Amino acid sequence: MTDTRELFEAAVVARMKESGFLEVEIRVECLVRCGDGYQDELINAGWHYLNAASIARVANEPQSKAIADVAAERKRQIEVEDFDASHDDMATKGQLATAAACYAFQAGARGRSFPNDPQPIGIWPWDRGWWKPTKDHRRNLIKAGALIIAEIERLDRAEARP
Repeated sequence: MTDTRELFEAAVVARMKESGFLEVEIRVECLVRCGDGYQDELINAGWHYLNAASIARVANEPQSKAIADVAAERKRQIEVEDFDASHDDMATKGQLATAAACYAFQAGARGRSFPNDPQPIGIWPWDRGWWKPTKDHRRNLIKAGALIIAEIERLDRAEARP
């Protein structure tokens, strides 16, 4: 699979070949990688401009309803349930990811013999009182998504600590 950097380099080579440069010269003199950029200042500036434009484009794309709903559920978990970063940071044994899996499994169980079982499946990491699936399978997936985000954020904070 071709990544963005390879596509960028191919475009630089194509454009510079039009100007009479040999590909070997371009790769040796202009496309020498340096960290997340290039040694050549002009090529490096173009690379970083392309990345900034890509990030801005993604940030400005309309958010899907699903993403908005998961973000709203995560916000609710923090503001209503008081499951903020300090609370989530105590779940160091994969409990958030496991809970997410339980809600996703519940949504996937639609139409089977236990579609809205009030009892959590055997891997539920907390007290039964915290098991709150609904009959709305989409809502269970939203809860799962929010719990996955909580776990990813917890992992990111843990990694950032000295």
